[in-house]
Amino acid sequence: MDEYNDEHTASKTQQKKDAEDLQQQAERLMSLKPEQLARLPLHPDLEVAIEEAGRISKPDARRRHALFVAKLMRAGDLDLLLAALEKLDDPLREKRLHDWIERVANADSVKHSESLVHELTQWYPHADRQHLRNLVRQLLQGRPDAEQPDKEARQKFRRLRRRLLQYAVEVDRQAPLYDDPEQDWLQD
Repeated sequence: MDEYNDEHTASKTQQKKDAEDLQQQAERLMSLKPEQLARLPLHPDLEVAIEEAGRISKPDARRRHALFVAKLMRAGDLDLLLAALEKLDDPLREKRLHDWIERVANADSVKHSESLVHELTQWYPHADRQHLRNLVRQLLQGRPDAEQPDKEARQKFRRLRRRLLQYAVEVDRQAPLYDDPEQDWLQD
């Protein structure tokens, strides 16, 4: 009855602010590296538009193209894309890996380390479980003696720990930032 006082419609000012925010996200999307874009849920038209953005150098043309990219973003699953963009810059992802490495380094037994390997493969199903087990086993075997740690043993332990962390970070960088089985075009 009263269409102007509907609680679900945003004010014109809020609509403009939302459009500007989306344009900024589109500009950010246009500036991402190809390996970062590969981790995002982009539909084919949006991928093409982002690829075209690399060839545009004039500021006004880039601004207009960002408006077009924002329009394409709205055409797809915007919430999923924005959530994936947020995960891309999440500083807690790396902290979670460092905490996981600490827990592995302090594991009491092989059985406990196996549960930690399982935990990481739950986070990253595409990880090579056997390679991960080998790295964890080497780290646990290379742990220096608590009573009399010599310098070589500590250096070897640091190298093994760094190798495990590098593998975990590599797996994290390859992981997609979304999980939406309903969208068939993401599986291509």
